[in-house]
Amino acid sequence: MLLIFFLALVAYFICAGILRTFQTIPKTLEVILTKIRDKLEWSGLLRIWLSSYYEIMFAATLQLRVMNFKSPRNAISSLLGAVVFIGNLFFPILIYLLVKKYGTEEGNLQANKNSQKFSTLFEGCKSTHPLCKYIYAVMIFRRLLQSMLIVFCYYDPLLQTTLVLLLVGISTLIFVKFKPYTDARNNFIEGFSEACFFIIHLVIRYLAADDSSPEFSGIDRINMGWVMICCCCLVILIELGIFIKEYADMIHGLYKRYLARLKGLAGKGKVGKEQVRIAQVRKDQVRKPHVRKIKRIKKERVLYPLKKDGQTNILKIQIGNEFNY
Repeated sequence: MLLIFFLALVAYFICAGILRTFQTIPKTLEVILTKIRDKLEWSGLLRIWLSSYYEIMFAATLQLRVMNFKSPRNAISSLLGAVVFIGNLFFPILIYLLVKKYGTEEGNLQANKNSQKFSTLFEGCKSTHPLCKYIYAVMIFRRLLQSMLIVFCYYDPLLQTTLVLLLVGISTLIFVKFKPYTDARNNFIEGFSEACFFIIHLVIRYLAADDSSPEFSGIDRINMGWVMICCCCLVILIELGIFIKEYADMIHGLYKRYLARLKGLAGKGKVGKEQVRIAQVRKDQVRKPHVRKIKRIKKERVLYPLKKDGQTNILKIQIGNEFNY
């Protein structure tokens, strides 16, 4: 997880540096780099920090416990461990302040942009109860205490296991009673995981007590170990199954959208061809204006016989260019 966090930081700074340095890059590359930067900026980095917090805090606490400055390498390692420990120490407070400020912010466009930046800290959480609204701050604080108890109470196993068991029990009650997430699937995963961890820490508590005053046989201790292994395997299998189902649903949704897009394109092609055909039919159906050509018709007709000087003349009327009498 530490490596993933480091790689995410490197990818963010590379994308941001390219976009800031080069102003004339291809449009496609610019869109890809912008999406990567926006995904990793604030919300993405906070998501990675949340998922790897326990490992980072555990490593920093171990380094803090064995701090020494005898050599430059040890000095640098100890200073880095102290810096990371202080940053993780204030991380729950930072989450609380950010959720309080941006978790219910409504208003102008700038407010929505700010809420989008820190949406990882409150997205999918109910706002019906403070424990639901600030569930990420509560769980990070629990991991903070758990890592410190495991490291600093190492030489007092009974106190260590008892306090850790108490923390895990409180977390289990929160998820079982309040169901802080809007998605029932997430509530089930977290509640089941916390219940399994509670059983594991309960068995560890009995084993720690048995170390001080042995009561269990070797076979009993082996069976307890198998109980812890089974709980861990159940958590892994359930999370893996839900993970595969989520990705299968996502791929199925993308496939359906792809098919719908193909159908839409095919429908547009058919509509275009039909429109061309209809236009052609209409064009054929439109008659050209009939131009009547007036032709000069030549014909003769006899009107009435006329007498002139004892002769009978026929008056001929010619319809045409000339008229003859």
